[in-house]
Amino acid sequence: MQRVLTAILFFLPIYGYGQNTLVLLDSKTKAPISDAFVKYTVIENNYQDFVISNREGEVIIKSSGMSVVIFASHINYTPYQDTISDFSNNTIFLLPATHDLSEVVVTGQYQPQAASKSIHKIKSITSSQILAKGARNLEEVLNTSLNIRLNKDPATGTTGMNLQGISGQNVKILIDGIPLIGRLDGQIDLNQININQIAKIEIVKGPMAVSYGSNAMGGVINIITKQFSPDKWHVNISIDESSAREKYGLEEGAHNFHINGGYNITNNLYSQLAFGSNYFAGYNNSSERDSNWDPKTQYTGNLLLKYNKADTKTSYSFSYLNSLIKNEGKIIGILKPQAVDEDYRTIRHVHTINLGQKLSNTARFNASVAYTDYQRLKRQFITNFVTGTKLLSTGEGTQDTTSLQSVNLRGTLIKNIYQRNLSIETGYDINIESGNGGRILGTDAKKINDFGFFGSASFAYNKWELKPGIRMAYNTIFSSPIIPSVNVKWEHSASTTFRAAYGRGFRAPTIKELYFDFRDANHQVFGNENLAPEDGHHIDIGVTIKGNHHNRLRYKSEIGAFYNTISDKIDFGFEAGIENKATYINVNKFKSLGVEYQFSFKTNKFDIESGFSLTGATDQIDEAFLYTPEVIFNVNFELTDKINIGTYYKFTGEKTVYDVISESEIAKSKTASYHWLDLTSVFTFSKSIKAIIGIKNILDVTDIQGARVGGPIHGSGGISSISYGRSAFVKLEININGNKTTGGSQVKQ
Repeated sequence: MQRVLTAILFFLPIYGYGQNTLVLLDSKTKAPISDAFVKYTVIENNYQDFVISNREGEVIIKSSGMSVVIFASHINYTPYQDTISDFSNNTIFLLPATHDLSEVVVTGQYQPQAASKSIHKIKSITSSQILAKGARNLEEVLNTSLNIRLNKDPATGTTGMNLQGISGQNVKILIDGIPLIGRLDGQIDLNQININQIAKIEIVKGPMAVSYGSNAMGGVINIITKQFSPDKWHVNISIDESSAREKYGLEEGAHNFHINGGYNITNNLYSQLAFGSNYFAGYNNSSERDSNWDPKTQYTGNLLLKYNKADTKTSYSFSYLNSLIKNEGKIIGILKPQAVDEDYRTIRHVHTINLGQKLSNTARFNASVAYTDYQRLKRQFITNFVTGTKLLSTGEGTQDTTSLQSVNLRGTLIKNIYQRNLSIETGYDINIESGNGGRILGTDAKKINDFGFFGSASFAYNKWELKPGIRMAYNTIFSSPIIPSVNVKWEHSASTTFRAAYGRGFRAPTIKELYFDFRDANHQVFGNENLAPEDGHHIDIGVTIKGNHHNRLRYKSEIGAFYNTISDKIDFGFEAGIENKATYINVNKFKSLGVEYQFSFKTNKFDIESGFSLTGATDQIDEAFLYTPEVIFNVNFELTDKINIGTYYKFTGEKTVYDVISESEIAKSKTASYHWLDLTSVFTFSKSIKAIIGIKNILDVTDIQGARVGGPIHGSGGISSISYGRSAFVKLEININGNKTTGGSQVKQ
């Protein structure tokens, strides 16, 4: 009996509270807000808990009339914090976020929270910022971001990237947490991602290998798609017309169209359907038949079904991509003129099922299953201009279909123990990949499977937060090391936060790097089954200082430094004296070192972002770091409540790089510096209609002196193609909405 009484007295402070109900409403529409994260602390005894608001915007607070500190956050609203003693007025009004969607982040988090509270340094780009730039693809979204360097290959129409000096091979691209497959020359083509479906982009620099596994050594870009509409139904139509330098017409320039529709079938069931068409006619600055920038046609489709009820959330999504690049060759011959033409078609479809289950007030489970099918088809034709025929070529390597399939299974269990300021996450991450085709060695499918198990814990005490993590994995081909990480955050004051991080990274060679086998009349490129995995380490430190002046001017200053090292980095090696015969090899060691500074401030009229970075890199232990600077200056100005003007500038400094000749020979080459400037104007005619007009590449940058761009097949030595030149564009956005429903979230974790 005494033990029973002791147990009752022990748990009484936790479970003996009376219950109070709070209701969260939109401050403008007064609509209930569901899926808001609410953390509260009872002041008298420091009891802490968190709850998620239901469809009516309600949360239950266990306080028994005591004073409570409330913190509420939601992706669509400005974070809210206050102390409540009197629950007779039980309504909290949240202010809709317009330019502050970036304040709430989900990537690498246990639950959505303010970016300033995250132990990771995360940069966010919202859909409103994408719209203000008039961006047509992810390349145009990122091209004025600091320490992100884009590289383009006009022959394949693809765009890759470097992040903090690390190539895109080590940057994992996620869509709603699901990794994309289908890398060309090691890079995910940024232009294959439909930006009209993007609600937000979150960029985490530095290794995230504990949470996301291989290919996340350099960082993670998580593309969060639109998942909800507060209206009974909605239709969004986007029409984008652009010139290619001085050329524009039905068969010149770029013509993009996108339509998206959503319908709340019931209070718990939401559906969404989208279709997009992007056409670029190519650009040629000469009288020759072959283009400097090849024509490209792209179709996208998306389907979403999402069901939420009580503590359970489920969804099914399907995305489709069909992209065609046409490479028309030069006319050869006088009596029998003919040309060699090539078509490159990419087809990708992704099926994803997500499940989120709240197990208790302090625990929840999230799981996803995704299947991706990717195909890249090459077709070569001989076009005869006398007979008008177009016949398939029969030469070696002229026809090819490469097929990749991937199954990704991921699950996390998160437990919050607020009485001890401790949160724990455990999870699994399974990737099963296979590939075959004319460019994959042998006739059988090649397979690489990776089974990862990871865990991390976040411990908060006073102004400190510590988050150690570890990942153990089994790879069917390579031995995987134990991957540790540790993040530290110190909130020195309400305005100043210090962060530091260490992480180990690991990247296993891909199917292509191991088994690639390509031969034609001009190229020979081979995989290397003896490749070793890349093994890396990352350290970064930084401080953020923020503040506001009478709530009219908000500013943020960030300075940081980073260091990366990668052993056995995988690159192309070219046989001495034979430029177009190459194989994949391990380079001894790669290092990058850099500093970056960013300053931004916002007023009611201005939104200014500026920054400077200096990044050095070396591929050899005994070589000095070779540094390149970057400067950005982006300004948005609200001229009137109907007109917004934006300018986006970036200086990309000269870059000295190493060209790998063989495992023991590396040569230097330089890529010239250049300036980039865009100007846009957003005109708001009504709540339903907006027009964006502007000029891209005002300074008319085209080709610069540079190192090899792309791989050994399509790569070009000596010239780096930046753009086809200055272009003008106009974009029309039409939004039609039905009756309002209850509030909700556009984000899932």
